[in-house]
Amino acid sequence: MRARPIIALSALALIALGAAGTTIGAEDKMRSVHYVCPDGERFSVEYKKANARLRNGSGVFSLTANPAESGRRYSDGTLILSPHDGGATLQRVGQHPDDCASEAQRS
Repeated sequence: MRARPIIALSALALIALGAAGTTIGAEDKMRSVHYVCPDGERFSVEYKKANARLRNGSGVFSLTANPAESGRRYSDGTLILSPHDGGATLQRVGQHPDDCASEAQRS
């Protein structure tokens, strides 16, 4: 007979943990933006708190946020992404930066 209260308490604990996990997930929403560069390159970025996942024709790159003087900057050591109003600057190590527009902002 003592097993029933333990089982009931265990079930309630699991339900509470599940509800907490749902709440945490809701706060951690991902935002996705599509960009196009002057040379025609297209890529998309999923922003999530301190990380960004960049997808282009070469693959998928996981970038980490680095505080910058003017806004936020994401990098993996090879790519540097600096989002700004209406677009983002994308720079590969050793190359000139491209100022790319978000597809919704293009004219």
